[in-house]
Amino acid sequence: MEPGIPAGGVLTLAIILEAVGLPTNDISLILAVDWLVDRTCTILNVEGDAFGAGLLQAHMERSGQAVAEELVEVKADGLAPGKGEGSPLLRTDPPAPVDSCEESVM
Repeated sequence: MEPGIPAGGVLTLAIILEAVGLPTNDISLILAVDWLVDRTCTILNVEGDAFGAGLLQAHMERSGQAVAEELVEVKADGLAPGKGEGSPLLRTDPPAPVDSCEESVM
């Protein structure tokens, strides 16, 4: 199994070849083929995960087991009706008057 980094298998292969004492001079030839193999493995992995999730969803729906409801609305306790949380970065009080006589420091 390859690590979860792009072309990680080639790095692992180079380390193993060095440890065994085999030459690593022609590893660039493997890189040309490994790119396509790596992408194919990634596609199969993602498609397999999606297929498995679909099977699990279909099984849960057919078996009649409770499926978690989607979160449609967020309720917040303790807020005054009609008043949202707001952002601490937004000021609700009017801005202070700016003295236009001062020169900019920058």
